[in-house]
Amino acid sequence: MDFDSSYIESLTDDWLEYIHKKTKEQERIILENKKFFVPYIGLNVKIIKMIFLIAEEFALHSNAKYLAIHLYEKYMNRRICEVSKGLQKSGSSETLWEQEQRKMCSEGKLRLLSCIQLASKMDSNEKSLGICDVQIALQKIDSNREYSKRTIFQSEIYVYKAVEFEMPQCTPKDCVDVLLAATGLRNTPGILEASKRLVDLSYLCHEELYSYLKMMAEDNFPKTLYDKKSVMVIESNALFLGASIALSSVFFVNLDRTDSKELLKRMATLVGMKDVDIWDMANLLFSLAVQE
Repeated sequence: MDFDSSYIESLTDDWLEYIHKKTKEQERIILENKKFFVPYIGLNVKIIKMIFLIAEEFALHSNAKYLAIHLYEKYMNRRICEVSKGLQKSGSSETLWEQEQRKMCSEGKLRLLSCIQLASKMDSNEKSLGICDVQIALQKIDSNREYSKRTIFQSEIYVYKAVEFEMPQCTPKDCVDVLLAATGLRNTPGILEASKRLVDLSYLCHEELYSYLKMMAEDNFPKTLYDKKSVMVIESNALFLGASIALSSVFFVNLDRTDSKELLKRMATLVGMKDVDIWDMANLLFSLAVQE
């Protein structure tokens, strides 16, 4: 998504409407149990770092790594759902589940590279990962195995079929870009670089960020009460995270405090969230960034 300042201002309302639509669709999936979905299932810091390193090694566009993360998340949800249904039909047992776990672990690195490969093609066909690139990457992260070109090709098709040929629609980075444009902050000196670093941090520190929300739920935090599904809704809400990142980016460019409060109100209105929640998450991000 390339937000050229010459035309983005006239499109921000349309982009926001689209992102809100996708956010509501995801919310309904979780609240109404329309599909099996657990945010960030199968993802951890090690996997996210691996995606970032491979993207950097092959000079992929920055958004490709975020697309890869959410594509892998989607793939793992579909794969675990598929395994669970299979076990229910055949008669669930601890042995069968352990066998399936070993199988998923064995194929994990290849499937992850297939997600990166698909994401790179969606983001930019000119800079996409080819089969030879995938072989090189696999040699570095899984040197004990050899992967043929045919195996890599079949894995890419397998992953694409597993996610029903649906690619992630937008990432937190997209939401940050839209919100910076909508609030007139895009051309503020230093804001884009700060937001870029905070987007990466939000992925690397995902568990810390959202354990905070879960803690609020468990302790009945007085400002906002969350149940388990509501926490999952928040965890999958890219627009909420995008607003928190955009606001936190402002802390790094020393915007006047009064302006920050007005910006918070504007952000809350744009994303349809409580300003206190955005403020808390933005401050937590800022604290983590300072520690880093």
